Amino acid sequence: MIPIGEFRERLTIQQKDVTRNGIGDEVATWSDVATTWAKVMPLRGNAFFAANQEQHAIDARFLIRSRTGITEAMRLVWDGENYDITNIIKGTGPYIGTSKSHAIHGVKVMADEIAVKLGGFDAMNRALLAATKEIRTKAVRSALRNAGNVIKKAAQQAAPVLQVPTKTRNSGTVRKAIAVRNSKFSRQAGDEGVFVGVRPLRGSRQKRLGKAGASNPNDPYYWRFVEFGTKKMSARPFLQPAVNKGSEAVKVFMDSVVPQIEKLDAKARNVR
Repeated sequence: MIPIGEFRERLTIQQKDVTRNGIGDEVATWSDVATTWAKVMPLRGNAFFAANQEQHAIDARFLIRSRTGITEAMRLVWDGENYDITNIIKGTGPYIGTSKSHAIHGVKVMADEIAVKLGGFDAMNRALLAATKEIRTKAVRSALRNAGNVIKKAAQQAAPVLQVPTKTRNSGTVRKAIAVRNSKFSRQAGDEGVFVGVRPLRGSRQKRLGKAGASNPNDPYYWRFVEFGTKKMSARPFLQPAVNKGSEAVKVFMDSVVPQIEKLDAKARNVR
């Protein structure tokens, strides 16, 4: 039996509801099913789980007390981020009385085929191999942020802006909160990674922008309602369409990583 003290992360389970708007189009919304305590286990490296003869990439395992009604069609929300469930396993042995969910970080984006032709790998590999580890890390982080900014800009351009501010809503709150953020899962795996999302109002930012909550016009918590819609409001997605800039973002990364290495390497030589 897992000690109850290990279940210290707050986890929300959500289900997808599909309705039709006035012109007959399907509108998908997400609603909370339950909020529970969980043990979260971020995975290191590239992890895969075989299920139904298919392999699923997974970013994290979530362990909760066993409960009925949870399906792979649902999703998990942890630390302000969404995780799509790939499979659910009933706990055995020391995990008896629990359910373990494997999940993928971020919003699922499905397509028939995405083909991106890239060049410059040889030059990048040569530059990476010749640089010190510190320079490689700094260069890759910088290039990743440059690439992430392509997605960020597209999302900001697509984000709806309130035309008339209200007491609890400022114009452009969601747009301003869209940011390129470091991936803690990549860092824990010894890799580098970034993701684009709406930065929640928490931590030290609350000292400047006020306490998080629905009454604070600086809190962009309602971005989910805009992105996915609600029973009373059609979705106006801005993050999902921005993914279409993925090939451009990859090209920006490839074009900037080598110059970054050369710049940092030259700076290091001048310091010596």
